[in-house]
Amino acid sequence: MKHKSKILTLIFSIILLGGYTQGVHHKLTVDLDVRKQSITVVDKITFPVGLLEKGEVLTFSLNQNLTVDSQNDFYMVTEIKPEDNLGEFKTYSVTYPPSKMAFLEIPLVYSGKIADEIAQGAAEYARGFSETDGMIGKKGVYLAGSTYWIPSFEEPLFTYD
Repeated sequence: MKHKSKILTLIFSIILLGGYTQGVHHKLTVDLDVRKQSITVVDKITFPVGLLEKGEVLTFSLNQNLTVDSQNDFYMVTEIKPEDNLGEFKTYSVTYPPSKMAFLEIPLVYSGKIADEIAQGAAEYARGFSETDGMIGKKGVYLAGSTYWIPSFEEPLFTYD
């Protein structure tokens, strides 16, 4: 019985680790400056084996007020200029050499100001709600998925630490 328990534990661990490596992983180092309402992020993004295909271009979205500061000899990040600049985010493409097809880690550095004003919700409600896509300020910090403060790739599964 003890032997079966160890085998089940091993199988369960392998399944968990396999699931962990299926998506994009972000290792974030974040510096917030409340007085300047700004954020600086170092994001080591890891793409798992099998996610990248030969000749594929990676694209991601990032808050329009954030600027990507990092470049590298192994990859290049380029902003894709849309015809209509009405979005809440910028879109970037990442090109990388074919030798990096099996496993890719991209250290992105980006920074900027996030200070979306708080807007009151519908006035007809007695308890109206305030809304913002994201803010850094004296009243506090609110960063959500809609803030696009973490690069958003087309891959729906991601982990971070």
